[in-house]
Amino acid sequence: MNLTDSSFWDDFWQATTLPAVVDRNVSHERCLSDTFVRHLPHDSAMRLFEIGCAPGRWLVWFAQTMGCQVAGCDLSPTGLSKTHQNLALTGVAADLYAGDILTLDIPSHAFDLVLSLGVVEHFADPEPVLARHVELLRVGGLLVLEVPNLTGLNYWLMRATRQDDLLRHHNLRIMNRTWFQNMAAKFGLRTRFLGYVGSFEPALFELRGRPPWVKAIHKILRTLRSVSGADRVNSSLFSAYLVGIFET
Repeated sequence: MNLTDSSFWDDFWQATTLPAVVDRNVSHERCLSDTFVRHLPHDSAMRLFEIGCAPGRWLVWFAQTMGCQVAGCDLSPTGLSKTHQNLALTGVAADLYAGDILTLDIPSHAFDLVLSLGVVEHFADPEPVLARHVELLRVGGLLVLEVPNLTGLNYWLMRATRQDDLLRHHNLRIMNRTWFQNMAAKFGLRTRFLGYVGSFEPALFELRGRPPWVKAIHKILRTLRSVSGADRVNSSLFSAYLVGIFET
């Protein structure tokens, strides 16, 4: 069962301003890009497919920074329209597919790298979706998965900021290293990297209309996050993301 649908994502992407590119002044984008530079090859022959690619921010980054040939798909018509516009504005060429990854006609074993950022946690049963990820990869290809870490302190703050509805759209049980390790074993994948990144991320939380004490705690955490070197302070208790990089 999907925990979101195309209308959810149409609403989500509607307000996106373009061009959308990775910004190193944005802490979570900086941390994710640093992780990718550290653990992935820079190779102009590498063919990348991103599942859930709207609004094309990471397609642009992988093309321009890592030299990849890029392609992607998205379920949201609004998101895909934004992606087409974004690629045109940034001068990046990509093959884009509209629709559900489980039913799209995309060549199997055709890609060197399959990427999904914040996708698999939107399924009550992510296994068929993960199987499709793996099916798209050539032998020796790389699978990159990222999910938000909405457990620990982040879960508490989501509840305190009354974002329960957003939590219901996420499969919280997969947001841990054990689930990633079991997934890798099930699909016969070798782990290249598995860890928490992003440190504490203030942008995860909506504070408008929230009680003063919640805002005060958030301000303290935001101040700590701004300290030099905070990117390197990570834990399952508070880090924004869990990232796994696996090899077929």
